[in-house]
Amino acid sequence: MDDNRELQRRYLTIFNSKIIGILSTNDHGEILDANDCFLEMIGYSRQDLEQRKLNWKVLTPPELVQESLEFQKKLLAHPGTSISFEKEYFRAGSH
Repeated sequence: MDDNRELQRRYLTIFNSKIIGILSTNDHGEILDANDCFLEMIGYSRQDLEQRKLNWKVLTPPELVQESLEFQKKLLAHPGTSISFEKEYFRAGSH
């Protein structure tokens, strides 16, 4: 149990940092949670997030959605692994 707490503590430290944008989504692309760094990058507020107004599929340029879906499939096929993925999003008001 202590190992799980330590992992959770590490995750929250990274999640709450301004180092990297992190988000959590559902199967429909709705962004369920995101850290402040991610919200700043895309120009949306926590209120937008809480009102479930954000969907990564809508915020992604159409020509890049398939690539993102393939990455998501790869990530889900290898739980517990760390895979880097640089992604492009529209900023608020840019599309």
